[in-house]
Amino acid sequence: MKNEIALFMYNMKHSRFMYVILIMIGLVVGFISPVWTEELTYLPKTASSLVADDPSVCYTFALMVMCVFVAYLCAGDMKEKVINYEVLSGHSRAAVFFPRTVFSVLFTTLFSMILSLIPVIVSGVIYGWGNTMEFKYAILRLLCCAFPYMRLAAFMCFLAFWAKKATGVMVWGYIAYTFGAMFASRGEGSTYLSAFKNVMALMSFSVRDVYNISMEKGIIYYSKYISKPEPGLIANTVLMSCVMTVIYLLMGYGLFRREDLN
Repeated sequence: MKNEIALFMYNMKHSRFMYVILIMIGLVVGFISPVWTEELTYLPKTASSLVADDPSVCYTFALMVMCVFVAYLCAGDMKEKVINYEVLSGHSRAAVFFPRTVFSVLFTTLFSMILSLIPVIVSGVIYGWGNTMEFKYAILRLLCCAFPYMRLAAFMCFLAFWAKKATGVMVWGYIAYTFGAMFASRGEGSTYLSAFKNVMALMSFSVRDVYNISMEKGIIYYSKYISKPEPGLIANTVLMSCVMTVIYLLMGYGLFRREDLN
């Protein structure tokens, strides 16, 4: 297993593809973030207002390109059957499968979190955080998205061992993203039914409409966003994400263990 981990880390350090993709998408999100902030009308043009008004800017790109990360990391060499040669050379299937998938999940989660933080960082640097919501709770919610990301990355690893090629992971992963986002936006099912629903629940802020009285402007209405998450939401997110991550990895291992090598 140490050899598998060392090989994976070596490939990561000497590969330009992942860094190029991450930098390109990061630049796109970074350039678009000020545009999103400038389009705010009823809220101050700040990073906290951007997250409060449209939290999807933080997770849409991360969920959309996750299949690309997993496709390269987990299934990039499956077409050449490199993974089969590793087993035929004497490594156990578990020693081949779990380092590949676990590190793919961890790196994909890390890359996805970087993409999620870019809009907040760019808008914060340009416009400041503001006072639309509390910084620590908003960041806590955003960081907790790592658990649904991990869950979805594990599902993509399962797809990798089902499709057995990178293009298949990207195609089926994008289909999963499309349908998952569609059903999540309709509000159907439990909060923890899918990673999409879970992320949307984490990044949904309740609003309290309040007003103030000014001698010059009269009654001034404004919205106060409640960013502090419920303890149950965080606990259930961590629990369900960890459980589903293990289930998806075991499903993928079940496919790999029964596969006929040639």
